[in-house]
Amino acid sequence: MTSGIETWKVSATRMVDNFCDVAHFPYVHAGTIGPDTDPVVAPIKLEALDAEFVGYQYTADVHDEHGADVRQRMSTAFHLSFVVRSNTFYESGQRAGHDRVLLLCVTPIDDVTSLFTFVSWRNHDHELSAEEFLAFDRAIGAEDKVMLERIGGVLPSDRSATVSVRSDRLSVEWRRRLAALLAQ
Repeated sequence: MTSGIETWKVSATRMVDNFCDVAHFPYVHAGTIGPDTDPVVAPIKLEALDAEFVGYQYTADVHDEHGADVRQRMSTAFHLSFVVRSNTFYESGQRAGHDRVLLLCVTPIDDVTSLFTFVSWRNHDHELSAEEFLAFDRAIGAEDKVMLERIGGVLPSDRSATVSVRSDRLSVEWRRRLAALLAQ
C-alpha cells in the first residue's frame, strides 16, 4: 500500500536524519507511538541487515490497541540516497508471527523542499482497508512533518557542525556514506 506523495517544506537530509532517529519517538510522537517508547535508547550496533540496507535491530515492548503487552523485534535501516526501512516482527500478542515493513522514500525538490511517500506491507489485519491501515502511519508522519517544518535549512554534511549522541549512530553513518557518494 502506498501513501501517496506529499510535499514537505523540509530538506531531504533532515527527513532521513529524523527517520533514522529512534530517540525522538517519546517527544515528537506523543499522540501516536510515543507513550509506549522508552526514552532511554539502548546501545546501537550498526550492521548490514541485508545486501542493500545498513541499520540496527532492537526489541520493543509496547501495548497494543487493547492494552495487552506485545514484544516486537524491530529494525531500522537506510539505503542511499534517501530511503529508510522499518521492519517489525511481532513476537507476541494478537499479531504474533506476523510482519510489517514500512519503506520511507524522500526525493529532494530543492535544498529545503522534498517529496515524501511511504509504502507499507503487512501480513496481518487484512480486515482493515488500505486507508484504515495507512491512517496510523499517516498520523505518525504528520507529527514528524510539524516538527521538521519548524527546523530551517539543510542538515550540515560536515559531522563536526552538529553534536551527535548514541541514538544518532545510524544517521551519522548515513551522512558519512552520503558524503562519500556525493564526492565521487
